[in-house]
Amino acid sequence: MRRPDARTLTLVSLMIALTTIATIVIQIPIPAVHGYFNLGDAILLTSSLLFGQLAGALTGGLGSMLADLLSGYAHYAPVTLIVKGLAGWLAAFLFKKTRRPLPSALGGGILMAAGYFLYETVLYGAAVALTSFGINLIQGILGALMAYFLYKTMHASGVAGRLQKGR
Repeated sequence: MRRPDARTLTLVSLMIALTTIATIVIQIPIPAVHGYFNLGDAILLTSSLLFGQLAGALTGGLGSMLADLLSGYAHYAPVTLIVKGLAGWLAAFLFKKTRRPLPSALGGGILMAAGYFLYETVLYGAAVALTSFGINLIQGILGALMAYFLYKTMHASGVAGRLQKGR
């Protein structure tokens, strides 16, 4: 693995920050599981499609975990680091294999919902976790759709090519 350059570190850091901000700015509380619905997945999945597995994992895990810590949801921070990191990694991995952005992003979104379902089943029981699963699945699907449109728009406008240059 090659050593990341300053440009790559800067871009990944920006994507982590954007994920944190997008997660914090629009939050819809889910009282049953002491969590919230957010739009940060759109940024983390876009990062995965644009910059690959490591960037997707770092963006998803760190950006989303920071949002949990800054929003008072510290009890979710450890699992968020893992689940969102894996979701970002999986979306990038699938995209690398298929070159199909929407199914790849959906894979990451579905993994996110499944990961939180497992965690919430342990914490709150299957009935509560199942309710949250539906909300998380909607969040994952919406995040994947937004990531797809962001990715396609960035490619059509040439922005993606400029960002990816030097990778």
